Amino acid sequence: MRLVMHIGLNKAGSSFLQDALSHNGATLAREGIAYPNPIRVSASQSFRQTGNGLDLALALRRRDGEGVANAIRHIFDGAGAAETVVVSNESIFHQLIAPEAHALLRSSLANHGIEDVTYIVVFRNIFRHAVSAYCHRAGNHAVAPFHRWIEPVRAKSDDSLGIQDDRRPSTEVYEFWQEFPELVRLLQAETREQWHLLRQECGILDSLGEVLGVRLEEPRRKQSNVAMNLLEAELARQLWNVSPSIARAYRRMAKETPSSEKSADSSVRSEYYDAIGEHLDVLEASLADLYRIAGPSFGSIHERPIVELGGVRSPSGYSDQQVRALLAGVRIGRRDHAVEMLKSRTPKSLKRTLRRLLGR
Repeated sequence: MRLVMHIGLNKAGSSFLQDALSHNGATLAREGIAYPNPIRVSASQSFRQTGNGLDLALALRRRDGEGVANAIRHIFDGAGAAETVVVSNESIFHQLIAPEAHALLRSSLANHGIEDVTYIVVFRNIFRHAVSAYCHRAGNHAVAPFHRWIEPVRAKSDDSLGIQDDRRPSTEVYEFWQEFPELVRLLQAETREQWHLLRQECGILDSLGEVLGVRLEEPRRKQSNVAMNLLEAELARQLWNVSPSIARAYRRMAKETPSSEKSADSSVRSEYYDAIGEHLDVLEASLADLYRIAGPSFGSIHERPIVELGGVRSPSGYSDQQVRALLAGVRIGRRDHAVEMLKSRTPKSLKRTLRRLLGR
């Protein structure tokens, strides 16, 4: 039996591929290919796709050998007599770059008699990837402003300068600076497994179909995982610092807003691209190694995209003080609305009694 694992990268078309695998289930089955236990096809912008390898990713994260074995068993139990089994989760690569997690997975697969393993990694232009990751994080967590978030994490505190970096990877920093070199080292060292390196910008559905040996149709779905743009993300970041509940509500509203109706964020994007470019030197050696491994047809993932300037200059258009004032107004409006609703539903006799008791 052959195992094909799409392991990431995050923010590089994972939901689209997972939707496509679910949508093409019947076609895959005719070719002896199974995508077992799929998460349902995304039906709206607010539904987050996780693929069928989420349990495996979580077990690898815990370094839980029994959990890894159970996740693999569950996947293969759902595959029936298929000759090829496809697993997808965009978080697996976060764990797989650690030697102990990779060894744990390999050992568990060998125990199940699986030695024919193919990994698929989808890369994305670094500038677009960083901005997309930031927009996602700012909509879901309290994060630092972009210029601090994008700075590479120091491996340890620099006592001579009195500096210590306490940001946590995957939530408070752009973890790609650290993880990309580890992934490249894995690609260089690994000879027993097959690796396919794809580019999000280069027709990943056709490329996945080539790996599987089948032609895949695009999923017939509504907008899936509509992204917040930078203006929305910066406002969401400010909201998180004042009211997480309102930040979550705003995120839902922003993700339900069609891209055509969003304000242009090109000026902010250009400024943030400048900040990203300042740190590309930390990947210089790893990028050179990746291009040698992938070959000239792979192209470049670190060329800065062209941005036509325009739109609002300030990150969200509001200062922190204005955001607090806005939320104060929202809270007052909600309270007044609640009072009016209470008044309208209270019997007149009870209103008279309450006025007497309150002296009004």
